[in-house]
Amino acid sequence: MSGNRENGYYELVYNNQQYKYLEFIRLDTICEISYITLKNILTGEFFTFEENKVRKVTKRNFRIRPIKKHFLEKVAK
Repeated sequence: MSGNRENGYYELVYNNQQYKYLEFIRLDTICEISYITLKNILTGEFFTFEENKVRKVTKRNFRIRPIKKHFLEKVAK
């Protein structure tokens, strides 16, 4: 999670709890312990995790479905 701010979000497991819809904010090292700060993109809540306790990090991409032409025609009428 090296500051990559593309379209998408992270999911991770920390202390046997799953967190979803997280955006990378920053990585800090304090007294030789690394911390990752992430923000929930839906609620705006910030989370800071000890890096060595984070398990199963997954990068997800947003899926934007194309709008069908017949739907747009109905809206335009």
